[in-house]
Amino acid sequence: MSNKFKDSEKTITIPSVLVFTDNLGDEYEVQSNDIEFDEVRVEDSQEIIAINMKTEIEDCGTVTNNVIFNSNVDQIKRKIIFKASSDTGYYNEDPDNSYEDRSYDSDLTLSEDTLKKIKVKHR
Repeated sequence: MSNKFKDSEKTITIPSVLVFTDNLGDEYEVQSNDIEFDEVRVEDSQEIIAINMKTEIEDCGTVTNNVIFNSNVDQIKRKIIFKASSDTGYYNEDPDNSYEDRSYDSDLTLSEDTLKKIKVKHR
């Protein structure tokens, strides 16, 4: 089952299966109902700018990622286009944190195929 998040401008749909990859290209498939999601919102407008996620993967430990939503205007089609990008750790987590202070055990990121399956629909 997919997960949906909404703000006044858009609806974000996360697929039911997410694939994380390591720097060697190994893939780890996780059902979305096994992932904790947390919205990151702009304080004033309540617009969702990112979604933090946390899960446990056997042999990898705790995995945290954030998905950031960037928007651009397509002048030719006259519509807003959203693109999702991902990074290890939580949104705004200091990348220089020591091993003991970071939120994850393994440096895994969402696969490009998974990012392409995240749908953002502008209202």
